[in-house]
Amino acid sequence: MLSVYAKAADGRQRLALFFIYING
Repeated sequence: MLSVYAKAADGRQRLALFFIYING
């Protein structure tokens, strides 16, 4: 369960960085 949460958090962080990269 903890690993799943870590995966979700990592995915959200990557998505945020992706949007920042596009907007930048």
